[in-house]
Amino acid sequence: MKIIFYLLILFIQFIELYSDEPVGSLTLPESALAEYEAKINHRNLINRTDRGVLALGARVFQETCLSCHGDEVIKGSVPNALKFYEGKFLHGSDPYKMYQTITRGWRFMPPQMQLKPMEKYAVIHYIRKAFLKTKNPSQFFKVTESYLDSLPEGNDLGPKPTRKEPWKEMNYGNFLMTTIEMVDSSDDTSLQRSDVVQPDANIAYKGIAIRLDEGLGGISKGKKWMVFEHDSLRVAGVWEGEGFIDWKGINFNGQHVVRPRSTGKLLLETSDVPAWANPATGQFEDLRFEGRDGGRFGPLPRSWARYQGLHKKDGEIVLEYRVGEVKVLERFELKGSDTFIRHLQIEPSKVSNKVRLINSGVEVTVEGASV
Repeated sequence: MKIIFYLLILFIQFIELYSDEPVGSLTLPESALAEYEAKINHRNLINRTDRGVLALGARVFQETCLSCHGDEVIKGSVPNALKFYEGKFLHGSDPYKMYQTITRGWRFMPPQMQLKPMEKYAVIHYIRKAFLKTKNPSQFFKVTESYLDSLPEGNDLGPKPTRKEPWKEMNYGNFLMTTIEMVDSSDDTSLQRSDVVQPDANIAYKGIAIRLDEGLGGISKGKKWMVFEHDSLRVAGVWEGEGFIDWKGINFNGQHVVRPRSTGKLLLETSDVPAWANPATGQFEDLRFEGRDGGRFGPLPRSWARYQGLHKKDGEIVLEYRVGEVKVLERFELKGSDTFIRHLQIEPSKVSNKVRLINSGVEVTVEGASV
C-alpha cells in the first residue's frame, strides 16, 4: 500500500512539473506561522516603496529568488518557476497574494520562512518595479485605496530584518573542502558577473583550501590561504586578503549557478592542467573528460594519479596521493610574509617523475636530497 501511495505522490508531482495548471498547493497552515503574521499592517508595508525598500528588495531577490526564478539573463534553475518578466501568476499578482505565496508557499515553491515581513514586501516591490510594471504589464496589479481597505488590519511591521551569514561566521577549522575560483581582486575581470564562467577561469572544482597563517577562528578568519585540487593534484592558487572567499554558492548562501571565489590578491596560481606528468609517457597531455565548454572535468586516470586522503598532525595538514605507484606526502608552509613552501616526500621510483610547481613568471627554489 505504501508503494502505491508514494507512486501516486510522484505522479502528481510529475503532472505539476510539466503542467501550466495547478493540481494542488504546498501551503503552510496558518497555525504554523509566527504570531506576528496575524498582526501585520499590510497597508503600511505596501505603501512603502522608497529607494531604501527597493534596495533591500533587490538584495533579497539576488540572494533568495534569482536562483530559481531567474531573469532575462540568467535562466532559473527550476523549470516551472514563474518567470516574472513574462509569466502568469497562478496564485494572484497583487501584493498581498504575493506576500501569502512567499509566506506560506505555493505548489513547488516552499515557504520562505527566513524572510521577515519587511523583506518580503521589499522584494515584492522590487519584482513589481523591475519586471511587472514594464516587462510584464498584464501581471502588474494597480494598488488602489479600495484594495488597501480590503486588506486584513494590523498594527505590527514584524521583526526588523537582520542579515545573518552563519556560513561565514562558522569556525570550519584550518581547512575546508569546496569549489573555489581563483580571482585576483586587483584585476578588473574579477568585477564581472560571478554567474558567468570566463573562458580562462581557474576553478578548483574539488579543492582543499588550507589556511596558511596562524590564529583563532579557523579558515574564514585567516589572511593567507592556498587551495589544492584533487583531480589534477595541483596547487590551484595562493592568495592573501580579507574574508577568504565571497561565500557565494548553494552550499553557503544558497545561490545556484555561482561558485565561491577567492577574495584578495593572488600571489601565485597554476593553470587547470595535470600537475604531474603521466608516469607511463612522461607527458602532461590532459586525459580528463572534456566538457561542452572545452573545460576538463573529473580525475586523471587511476593508473596516472589519485588523491588518497588528508592527515592532520600537530596542527598541520598533510595530503597523500599517488603518482603511478609512487606515494607522495605533501604539506605546505608560509615562511615570513612572502615565501610559500611545498614540502614533498616522494617514494623512490623506477621512472623519472616530473611536476609542474607553478605557472611561469614566479621565482622558484628547489631543495632536497634528490632533485
